[in-house]
Amino acid sequence: MFPLPERNSDLGTKEQVFGLAFGDQIRTYPLSLFENQALIHDTLADRNVVIFAVASGIGVWAYDHDGHTITRSQSSTDQKTILTDEVGVDWWTEDNALVNLDGSGRTLEQLSNCDSYRFDWYAFYPHTDTHSP
Repeated sequence: MFPLPERNSDLGTKEQVFGLAFGDQIRTYPLSLFENQALIHDTLADRNVVIFAVASGIGVWAYDHDGHTITRSQSSTDQKTILTDEVGVDWWTEDNALVNLDGSGRTLEQLSNCDSYRFDWYAFYPHTDTHSP
């Protein structure tokens, strides 16, 4: 491994993380947080985000939730991820957006992100904040 300046030691060097960077506000989320289909609401650089592991654990995605309170729907399965907002409307993960299933055509933007090892992310973003529940 290549040398790095002193770093935060709350995560292992090879722990896998999900990272978001908006300007100079940068945060990682250990992938272990998403076990058991956890869903995280967070605010970073004045953006309200919802982050979750998609069906079958094939990846972690982040969306700008636009003020909605999103939860995992009881209709979710290992093959598909369905989310529900605060008024009971379902949302489906599709391409680069969450699509509202009420027929309105509303979508929530998927945010640019990166899965990485902690040491690799830290090499590019040494001032990263790590999310903790």
